[in-house]
Amino acid sequence: MWVKTKMNHQDKLKTKLILNPFAGKKRLDKEIETIRKILTSEKLDFELAFTQKPKDGIYLAQKAVEEGFNLIVAVGGDGTINEVVNGIIDFEEVILGIIPIGLGNDFAWMIGLGPKDIEKACKTLSNGTVKKIDVGVVNNRYFVNGVGIGFDAQVAKERLKYKGMLSGLGLYLYAVMKTLFKYKSIQANIKLDDKEININLLLIAIGVGKRCGGGFLLTPEAELDDGLFDVCVIQQIGKLKALCSLPKTLKGIHTTMPEVNMYRAKQIIVNLPVPLTGHVDGEIIEGNTYQIGLLPKKLKVMYPI
Repeated sequence: MWVKTKMNHQDKLKTKLILNPFAGKKRLDKEIETIRKILTSEKLDFELAFTQKPKDGIYLAQKAVEEGFNLIVAVGGDGTINEVVNGIIDFEEVILGIIPIGLGNDFAWMIGLGPKDIEKACKTLSNGTVKKIDVGVVNNRYFVNGVGIGFDAQVAKERLKYKGMLSGLGLYLYAVMKTLFKYKSIQANIKLDDKEININLLLIAIGVGKRCGGGFLLTPEAELDDGLFDVCVIQQIGKLKALCSLPKTLKGIHTTMPEVNMYRAKQIIVNLPVPLTGHVDGEIIEGNTYQIGLLPKKLKVMYPI
């Protein structure tokens, strides 16, 4: 059950926007100016800070909290959100806001905001509803959407090569095609709470939320506040069948395939014989052991009404 608090101007939220000016395929000067105008018209007390390099969002968010800001807004895509979350996670009174101007915007989609909803997102900061959601942690890094290990993580890595050429779902689909014909499955040991499985792994997706990769529903039944991860484990599958099955993952109807197993768990450990690419909220990580835990209702997020 959601824990809700309606916000309004009288709450006097002191707002810091953490902006990634290159969240899309080009510099977003027009979008940033639009955001400034809308927030000014909403009479919101806000300041802006711009990221310049990876992990800047973590430092800027931490600094903002230390300066007394209590609504920290990630302006960008899933990667920007992830950095801001990692900067504010230890401060229970702080609220996460989102203005989606990135490529995938998966987390924003799950709370009801799309990439064309800049005005709606801005107005949500002054009149939205605060809800508490679960947060995951993988190898000491926090996440609000999901972790992928194996094929989908390699896709996330591949898409970075074409970020300036394509965007959105088209970029992810192109990266899938490039990855499909060179990726090899790997033997994995997976522990899900008290259950243990050994499998020739194509991918494992651990979802707080249901959507990843700009539109893929690998964990279609996941809820942001139910106190459990949804876990999709896909074993080795032929390339042709994988290609033909791709549309199913966009609709979330792949779960009945014999190569797919779905689980729910609070604690997950993935052990691999060699380091394998992973992603956390779309950001690339590497390792041969992934320890993943859940923190129920850990983070306050501003939702549209």
